[in-house]
Amino acid sequence: MYNEYPRELHNNLNVSGIFRRKANEKVYFKDGSIGEMDSSYIIDPDLKIIFEQIVANGEHQSTPVGEDKIRMIGRYGIQQIHDENLPQFSYVSSHLSREKHVQSYKRSPTDIIEPYFLDLSENDNKKRLNLSGL
Repeated sequence: MYNEYPRELHNNLNVSGIFRRKANEKVYFKDGSIGEMDSSYIIDPDLKIIFEQIVANGEHQSTPVGEDKIRMIGRYGIQQIHDENLPQFSYVSSHLSREKHVQSYKRSPTDIIEPYFLDLSENDNKKRLNLSGL
């Protein structure tokens, strides 16, 4: 859905901020390998949670975020800051409750990865997809 309808996905997930445009999704690692974010885009402030233009990384998880995944989210953030020269915002959308995920990763005393978690219950997914009668 992100590839064809990024603004609609952003809005339907109720992510804070105002969708502006897609951004680079590729991540280049030191070992020469390349990764790809689920979604990467620029958002303008909504003055509720987002207070300046930022680059957002949305990860869509059907399984719990573990140590490896949260480290990867941190690496994605480094790539986004490098590409866009903007502050970075990571979020995880999942039907699993926040408590089932690793919620933070501390690289140093001042560099802590703490994605924003969007709890998408199954009922919310049915509403989003207009499947409430199923």
